[in-house]
Amino acid sequence: VHVELEFTELKTLLKRVQSSKKSGVFGFRLNVTSELEQSSVPLLVRKCVLEIEKRGLESVGLYRISGNARRKKELRGFFDENSEAVDISEENCPDINVITGILKDYLRELPEPLITEKMTEGLRKAAKNEIQDKKVDEQKQVMSELLSGLPDPNRHTLVFILNHLRHVMEKKEFNKMDARNLSVCLAPVM
Repeated sequence: VHVELEFTELKTLLKRVQSSKKSGVFGFRLNVTSELEQSSVPLLVRKCVLEIEKRGLESVGLYRISGNARRKKELRGFFDENSEAVDISEENCPDINVITGILKDYLRELPEPLITEKMTEGLRKAAKNEIQDKKVDEQKQVMSELLSGLPDPNRHTLVFILNHLRHVMEKKEFNKMDARNLSVCLAPVM
């Protein structure tokens, strides 16, 4: 028996790529979607977040449980066809985990991460400089400078999602999703 192993660098395996489709929202750059929708935050993100906040903030394991794969695939197709017409109300999509799964899939499939590599590097440097030891005002200043370096659609979408995650954490006694649990579930897709 002869066995050969070849190792591929993890970064190569997780490389994000632009969608080969001609239209849709999954796999397209934020600036393209924002321009087409004439909105600073993509409609898919807004619809999902608003529905999650309307009826899912107290759901145990919010963002941790993936939801039905068949239903997610169906909804993805609807969003790619016409985000405006998609109905994710409780009557049409009773499982909130399908909606959180759609949002995570969307963020994961952005050709450029929501938090760009440049900002990620800035966050690493800030952490090395022990930002946590600085006064709150100094921390806010560092974060504000980092955020200002993001492209507008990324910054607006990130702020929108971070505000949503604050609402999720406010219900952590019900949903069991504190900052650490949310970071485990969402950091890889952002």
